[in-house]
Amino acid sequence: ETPDFSVEFLLAATLEVLEEIHASFPRHSIVLVGHSLGGSLAARLYAGLNSENEPKLPELRRFCRGLVVIETVEGTAVEALPEMSKYLSHIPKSFDSPSQAIKFVFDTQQVRNRRSARLSTPDQLVSENGKTFWRTELRLTEKFWPSWFEGLSKLFIGTPTPKTLILADAERMDKELMIAQMQGKFKLVTFKGKVGHSVHEDDPLGTAAELLKFIEDFRVAVGIEQMDEADKKSSEASGSFFSS
Repeated sequence: ETPDFSVEFLLAATLEVLEEIHASFPRHSIVLVGHSLGGSLAARLYAGLNSENEPKLPELRRFCRGLVVIETVEGTAVEALPEMSKYLSHIPKSFDSPSQAIKFVFDTQQVRNRRSARLSTPDQLVSENGKTFWRTELRLTEKFWPSWFEGLSKLFIGTPTPKTLILADAERMDKELMIAQMQGKFKLVTFKGKVGHSVHEDDPLGTAAELLKFIEDFRVAVGIEQMDEADKKSSEASGSFFSS
């Protein structure tokens, strides 16, 4: 049976996680950060929270204060989809041990940081009868691939929030994003060094530094007190504008 990896299903699951996080940390603001497919989901979820068609989510809308998308570009992703099946055909379906799977991930440069590979790969695996398998069989999700990225650039650009796009290389941008970036509609960060698609794993310290810089540069309110103050100033500024 083909698993449901539709955008709608994945967004619903992501929203459940977001609601649980907010319930656990009710006084903290939220910056949505996503990598690859996760970046698409983060952008779509943020757009949904700020849509007039979703009036039932006013609290989450207020607490979400920024968007960071890592290595997610509609044009590049869609162009690469025809080659994805060929790429997956070279990935072993099973390994003799988790350590062998970790070695494969590092040797093939899916993750170029050995420590990161050791930390992130085990959660992607399951072990049965002495063999190690991938938790998710990506080949079964192929029919969903186009819908994961279609319309993403326009949606990302149009989302009314502080936002940053982090890429391994600026050449990965599509035309729509290049134009919007030159117009100052979002901040672009590129990593010059030995990083690939898994930027946040290849250079975790560099990525963390950019996330902190995002909060500083955009003066993101990081708690309920700062949120109240920022909202008050925004309301006063809006009232002053309309009364003038």
